[in-house]
Amino acid sequence: MATVTVKSIILESVRVAPMVDFWSSLLDAPSGIDPVSGWGQVVANPICISIKPVATEVLPGLEKGSRVHFDMLVEDLPTETKRALSLGATIKRGPFGDEATGQFTVLADVDGNAFCFYTDPVQQHSSIIEAIRNGTIGTADF
Repeated sequence: MATVTVKSIILESVRVAPMVDFWSSLLDAPSGIDPVSGWGQVVANPICISIKPVATEVLPGLEKGSRVHFDMLVEDLPTETKRALSLGATIKRGPFGDEATGQFTVLADVDGNAFCFYTDPVQQHSSIIEAIRNGTIGTADF
C-alpha cells in the first residue's frame, strides 16, 4: 500500500495577500509571501496552505468557490464562526445539526472558497475517519 501524506493544499487567487492574512489569522499560523514567485504560504501544522497567484478569478469549467473545501473541527461553533466573520469570512449556509450530536456551518473565505466548521461531540466523524484508516469500512459502504 502506498503512503501518501498531504503536505500542502493549494488555493488559486487573484488576491494573494488578503488570502494569506485571512488563513494565517484564522489558523493562528505563521505565513509569508515569496517576493519572486508571488506564492503565499500559511504554515498550519501539519499542513501548509499555499496561495497561488492567478490572473483571473474564474477558471474555465469551475463555478466560483468549488476549487477546494476544508472541513475544520472546532470546539465552539458560535465562537469560531464569529471569529471567522470578523476576519472577513461570510456564512454560506447553516448552522445545521444540534449540540448533542454535532453541528456544522458552511462559510466562505475572503476569496469565496468554501470551508466548514463542525463539532463532533459524539466522535461520529472521527470514528468514520478512523474506520476508513484501519480498513474496517471503505468508501463503498457509504
